Amino acid sequence: MAVRKASEMAVAKHPLVVFVVVSILMSWAFWSPILGSHVGLLPQEIEITSIGGFILYLGAMTSMWIAALPLVAAHQGVEGVKNAYRNLLNGRNSALWYAVAILIPLAVEIVPPALYASLSGDRAFSAFSWPYVLFVLVLGVHMALVLALGGTGYALQLFAEGRSRFAATLVTSAYTLVWIAPMYLEIISRHPGYPGVWYVLGFIPTALMVTWLYHTAEVA
Repeated sequence: MAVRKASEMAVAKHPLVVFVVVSILMSWAFWSPILGSHVGLLPQEIEITSIGGFILYLGAMTSMWIAALPLVAAHQGVEGVKNAYRNLLNGRNSALWYAVAILIPLAVEIVPPALYASLSGDRAFSAFSWPYVLFVLVLGVHMALVLALGGTGYALQLFAEGRSRFAATLVTSAYTLVWIAPMYLEIISRHPGYPGVWYVLGFIPTALMVTWLYHTAEVA
């Protein structure tokens, strides 16, 4: 009982710390088997297009949402959770916001490898196939919803307390880029010869997109 009360007090006093730590640990934990399989730590390679890999991917990319929901419920009750869902489609999260959010996985998974393949002539690095592009776009829809609730609907609200809008934008963006970093590591581990410079080239536009998303979102 004492441990439970101490845990509840910690959550009540430090919701931002709890949210950031839990969401990042969950993201990296779900990504770990996929990353481990690509570098030979597991006997069988796990692709996100497989059933097992897809489940792990969903767990990783939903971790921000999973971490936010109980904290929203704890502080705002059932009505707070309902409002959070309702806010997914309100003016704060416009069609343009969703369009950019949906493109983030595409920018990470498709564009850098495809550019490198076209410039280097090494087709082994090309991930450009229409079925895979459509698959990544579907994942982008999922990520857009996660960022709407866990990012602009919760993390940005917490980071905005006592900070300017610009500072809150940068801090929230930095948190999100750490949370999403395993997605980049998955590409690099899947392609052992993938040059680090292309990781940077893929990371920069994503960083700009994430920063833009948070800066244009309304802060309650």
